[in-house]
Amino acid sequence: MDRSAPRAWSPAELDCVLGGWTAGPGPLYRRLAAALHHAVRTGELAPGDRLPAERTLAAALGLSRATVVCAYDELRGAGAVDSRRGAAPGSPGCRAPRSGRPTGGSPAAPLRPWSSGWWTTARPR
Repeated sequence: MDRSAPRAWSPAELDCVLGGWTAGPGPLYRRLAAALHHAVRTGELAPGDRLPAERTLAAALGLSRATVVCAYDELRGAGAVDSRRGAAPGSPGCRAPRSGRPTGGSPAAPLRPWSSGWWTTARPR
């Protein structure tokens, strides 16, 4: 997509772009992160586009907020999205799977609630 101004995506529009992202193996948050990352790589989501807030997207997709938090955090770790933090402190985190391998963020960048925050696709550096 070639657009001059960043776009704010509604959850319904984003769901259409993501298509059948729920199909396949693995945890839901990884499938959601993979679908969003694919949309960024293919240009469906342009640099600077604003993604729905975690609670809004979770409600629209029928997911827990933790699923969306973990998906967005994976994207942030991959450099696919940037985030702006809300004022609320805390750290919901992502649970480690039984393998003991951590999922989601790094100790240097803990997750925080983004109740008044927002996410954008990352701009090229």
